[in-house]
Amino acid sequence: ANYRQISKILVNPNNGNEILVCTTAGVYRSADAGASFTQTVAGSFKDMEFKPGDPNIVYVAGTEFYRSTDNGQTFTKITSAFAAAANLSRMAIAVSPANPSIVYVLSAKVASDYGFEGLYKSTNSGASFTKVTVSTPSNILGWASAGNDTGGQGWYDLGFAASPTDANEITAGGVNIWQSIDGGQNFSLNAHWTASGAPYVHADCHDLIYRDGSTIYAGCDGGIFTTTNGGNSWD
Repeated sequence: ANYRQISKILVNPNNGNEILVCTTAGVYRSADAGASFTQTVAGSFKDMEFKPGDPNIVYVAGTEFYRSTDNGQTFTKITSAFAAAANLSRMAIAVSPANPSIVYVLSAKVASDYGFEGLYKSTNSGASFTKVTVSTPSNILGWASAGNDTGGQGWYDLGFAASPTDANEITAGGVNIWQSIDGGQNFSLNAHWTASGAPYVHADCHDLIYRDGSTIYAGCDGGIFTTTNGGNSWD
């Protein structure tokens, strides 16, 4: 039997027969609405996104980042700027239709730390990346409200999203939720697992989705939380 974990499914908005599935045993593609699938790249992956407005360009990441320009039929590994795969436990991807050429990648360290490793940014649709110098705080994946501790649970909880109306606004979730409005140079605490210094949101954020420029949904161990004012309050 084949055992694999599926973490993301994408359907081509221009052709519903074309489906991409991101798994721990590679990326699988169907051209016949799921009747059959073919593995198009091997590896263990946790996140996948289309370039906004252009589903021919696909980004997928696990501990390495790959890019496709033919709707997932073939992929090329992008190595510029990224830490070695052996030093990473997981990556997450964020894109924004406000600037489709920008791609962000958030990475967590490998065991036994699992804290924040780095933030990477592309301005050419994932063809190359540079590492963002994050001035504050030092660890957006830990437990502390000041972001000054070490470690985290990046292997388990790693949500990441960009605002659809402002490509400089990105929100990252681990134990807590942090937000940047300057492209990742600085982050502010947006929600905290014990409501210390920010509104309460249950620990362990697995997914973040923007509905618009102010409404964000957070999928956590404790349920789904919503903010309609960018994170000033959560319900």
